[in-house]
Amino acid sequence: MSGKFIVFEGIDGSGTSTQAQLLQDYLISNSRKALSTAEPSPGPIGNMIREIHTKRIAVTDDRNSREKLLSYLFAADRCDHLYNSINGIIKQVEAGYYVLSTRYYLSSLAYHVFNTDDFEYVYQLNKDFPLPDYTFYLDCPIDRALRRISVSRVPDINEEQSNLRRVYENYHIALARYPGAFSVIDALQNPADVHARIKSILSEKGIL
Repeated sequence: MSGKFIVFEGIDGSGTSTQAQLLQDYLISNSRKALSTAEPSPGPIGNMIREIHTKRIAVTDDRNSREKLLSYLFAADRCDHLYNSINGIIKQVEAGYYVLSTRYYLSSLAYHVFNTDDFEYVYQLNKDFPLPDYTFYLDCPIDRALRRISVSRVPDINEEQSNLRRVYENYHIALARYPGAFSVIDALQNPADVHARIKSILSEKGIL
């Protein structure tokens, strides 16, 4: 029996990791095979991206140039994440797993686009990747996301108010053009209510 590929998108602090974990726990408790993953992935290119984000690997100080570099690295990481023969998403789905990913290619269109010209090259880098079975966008106001980040971790280079505003706006532009199946979820609800809504939608769509 084939599994499913489900993606959680949203700005930093919107609760994507929490919802992926809650859904994984629910699936496992109901005797489904499920695993959570994220982008950047746990693979070698993903680890390099995380080192750049935390400034342990130095690249250009110019934000636009850095994001263009990262857009290529994310596409390479995404390809490895999908297709590697050890623990790739495609292999796991074919083995019957529900693969729950925090972020996928919509995040590239959100984070790596700074002007209208950027959208096209980021789109071209990612257009041939397969669509997930379903995508959830957790819609969270920037001020609330920043408060959540401040109490949970040290912010990285993306987690500044001006940058999150750009990313938030880009997500909504990308969603308007997204050809896949998705739902926008109010992320201001408590996590249990968000989780219940996600389960309800997946049941309605015949995915659970």
